[in-house]
Amino acid sequence: QEILAGLAEQSFELLGAALRRVPADLPPDARLVELGMAYLRFAADNPEDLQCIVTVASEQLSPELSPMLESGLGLTRLLSETLQEGVAAGVFRGLPSDELPVSAFSLWSLVHGMATLAGTDLHAVQDQVRRDTRRVLEQYVDGLRRRED
Repeated sequence: QEILAGLAEQSFELLGAALRRVPADLPPDARLVELGMAYLRFAADNPEDLQCIVTVASEQLSPELSPMLESGLGLTRLLSETLQEGVAAGVFRGLPSDELPVSAFSLWSLVHGMATLAGTDLHAVQDQVRRDTRRVLEQYVDGLRRRED
């Protein structure tokens, strides 16, 4: 467990560095798209690190190793904070504050799902689906913008 936790800590650090390269001064809606793209690039460039993170996140860690996992998963705060900024700036007008955790989780799930499907051959369904990850993220964020009260 300690070896796996050490590897996961390094993986979380790499992921955190990739996400923190997204400019904090971008408008919140553009920043959400870029955070998603940064996650997808990290997943494509570091598949072993992503697998390590997923493995550790699904394990029952000993109590002394749990803070490492909590710290690593704390990267989701970037999503939550960006959503909060968007609400405060009036970009996401119809998004109530109690829905922010749901929106953050849904965006994280969407991006992780796309990362997981990246190696899938979609040739057989190319008429029904198109892999355009940036456009998918833009549609998601556009939906947050258009949400009605």
